[in-house]
Amino acid sequence: MGKFDLTPQILSAIVSGHKDYWDHQKNDMYKYKRAYECKFWSGDMLDPSQITIQTSDAYGFVESYISSLFTKNPGVVVKNGLKGAGDVKKAMALANDFLVKQRSPIEDASRLALIYPNSFMKLYPKDADNVYDRVDMIAVAPWQIIVDRNAPRWEDSRFVGHHYYMSLPAAIQRFGNKEFKSVQWEQYFDRFMEEKNEEMQTAGDGASMFTYVEITEFYDLQNDMLYFYTPNWKQGNKFLERGPIPFRSVDNAPIVPIVPLYFNRLPEKPMVGYSAMRRIYDQVF
Repeated sequence: MGKFDLTPQILSAIVSGHKDYWDHQKNDMYKYKRAYECKFWSGDMLDPSQITIQTSDAYGFVESYISSLFTKNPGVVVKNGLKGAGDVKKAMALANDFLVKQRSPIEDASRLALIYPNSFMKLYPKDADNVYDRVDMIAVAPWQIIVDRNAPRWEDSRFVGHHYYMSLPAAIQRFGNKEFKSVQWEQYFDRFMEEKNEEMQTAGDGASMFTYVEITEFYDLQNDMLYFYTPNWKQGNKFLERGPIPFRSVDNAPIVPIVPLYFNRLPEKPMVGYSAMRRIYDQVF
């Protein structure tokens, strides 16, 4: 597909399509979540006329993967520096120090990728006195990342988006004192009663730290542009911010600070992924 000018209306349609896609997956995703959390016999699965026995088979299946993957701290071996330059020993020490510090989000992303079709890890800058601590990482669930599902591999993606909620004070600090129409944080599993956001129920009216702005961070790799968009300002008719992608490779090509994690794939749709929990769900049932 050739280059095109992205408009707020087009991006809004992309976000809506992304939400619709994951809404259709929600019942299955909730089944896998409930099995892993040892809450199989709850909600519509509960038959009061039967004696129910909860086992940890699904939990054990996932955690056996995790224990085999992370018997040791994650690490890499660096054989050559970028373009043959740099100190290999220092590069390896810095990389492995970062990975040791990020063991928890890497493990969480691995759990997500086993329970659901895939997961992601996102790198982001943070304030720190130590320059080596100024990049942090979080695990991201698959329904938060807008993926180019028609791409044959991640490197060929035309775009990548991250859909999330930002607290109102944080949004004002990041994008300026705009007249945002704040909303409640719509958690993915909110329509299942036991997953309701307790913060919103207990915060009370007017607690700004518990009101949010819906944000889409969209990386247009064809045009080398990064867009920030919300439907909660100017009725969604303007971008919050736009500009060249600030993250670059050593060759000055635009890159996305989001790392995909796929344990299983569908051969004809590699970017869709496949849940390992789905493979054993009938056995668990």
